[in-house]
Amino acid sequence: MILQHTHPALAMFPRISIRQSFRNAFFKGAVVSVPALALQALLLVWVGQAAWALLPVAVILLVSTAYTVIAHAADRRPLAATAITIGFAVAYSLVMALGFGGPFGFHFLLIAFLPVALASERAGDVGKWAAAAALCFFTLWIEFRDGGAFLLHSEAMVTQASLFRFVNMALAFLLLAAFIRIALDFKREDMRRDAPAIASPRLGGVQPDRRRLTDAVSKPHLHFMEPDRVFSVIVLEVDHHAAIAEIFGRFIAEQVARQASAMILGKVRETDMISRRGRRTFLIFLPETVEEEACVVAERIRTAIAELPLRVGDLSLRVSVTLGIAQSRASDDIAIAIADAERAMASGHAAGRNRTMLAGLL
Repeated sequence: MILQHTHPALAMFPRISIRQSFRNAFFKGAVVSVPALALQALLLVWVGQAAWALLPVAVILLVSTAYTVIAHAADRRPLAATAITIGFAVAYSLVMALGFGGPFGFHFLLIAFLPVALASERAGDVGKWAAAAALCFFTLWIEFRDGGAFLLHSEAMVTQASLFRFVNMALAFLLLAAFIRIALDFKREDMRRDAPAIASPRLGGVQPDRRRLTDAVSKPHLHFMEPDRVFSVIVLEVDHHAAIAEIFGRFIAEQVARQASAMILGKVRETDMISRRGRRTFLIFLPETVEEEACVVAERIRTAIAELPLRVGDLSLRVSVTLGIAQSRASDDIAIAIADAERAMASGHAAGRNRTMLAGLL
C-alpha cells in the first residue's frame, strides 16, 4: 500500500460552516429543551415544587441529543463540534433562564461532560461506552444522594421528603433507561452500517437494503435459471482497510470503500448484483458467467483500483483489492459458492494481496 497525502490531519475534515453548525445546534437545543420545560410546567401546576425533580429529564434529553450530534461531528471537524457544544449550551441556558431562572450549576456540570464524551469518541468504542457509563453512574449517584434534594434547588419539607425521594428514584431509573437507549442507538447504527447493501448498475450505486444477498439473488435470478446454468460469485476486499482507518480515521476509510464501490459498478454488467458486507468487503453476483469469465471481470476491477489513486479532499491514496472467485450452478446453494469465494480470497491474502484467486484452482 502506497500512501500519498498532504496534511492528512486537515484533509480528513470536510469544510463545514462553523456558523451553520452553531445555528443548527442552537435551534435543535431549543427544540429539545422547550418540550421538557413544558412538562415541568404541567407538573408544577399539579404538585408544586416537585416539578423541579423533572429537570434531569430535560438535561438527559439535551445531553443525549448533543452527544449523538457531537459524536458524528467529531469525525468531520473539531471546530464544528465545539460550535455544536456551545450552541446546545447557550440554547438550554436561555430556555432555562426564561422559563424558571435559578441556579444552573448541576446542569452546566452535565454539559461539561460533553467534551469528555467528544474526546472519548475519538478513542474508539471502549472510550465511548466508558464515557456514557461514567455520566450515567454520576447522574444516578446525584439522584440518590439526599433523596435528590440537590437537584430540587429547594429545601424539601418533611412532609414532601418521601414524595421527592420516590420521584427522584423513578427519575434515576429513567435516566438509566435513557443511557441504555443511547447505547442501543449506537449499536443499531453500527448494525445498519455493517448490514449488507445490494445494488446493480441500474441503481446507480450500492444502495442500503436489509435483505441478504442470498435472498436477493435467489428470487430474481436463480429461480428463473435452468438448474444446469452456471453463475459466479466474486468476494472482494479492500486491502489494508483497517490500517487506513487507524491512520486517517474511519471517515477516510469509508470514503475509500465508497469510491471502490463506484469503480466496481463501472466494471460490471447491468444484470450483475453487488452487495457490501461490513466496512471493506463486497460480494458480486455474476449470472450466466463461468469462472474464467468472472476472472476477466475481477482483473478489470483490480487493475482499475490499483492504477487510479483514490482522492478524498487533498488526500491521495493508492489502494489495492484482493478478490476470490467461485463458480456454481443454479441448483446449488449460493451460500456454498460464497464460502468458496471467501476461501479463495483468504488464499490471496496469504499470497501477498492485490491479486485474484480462483476457488477451482485451489
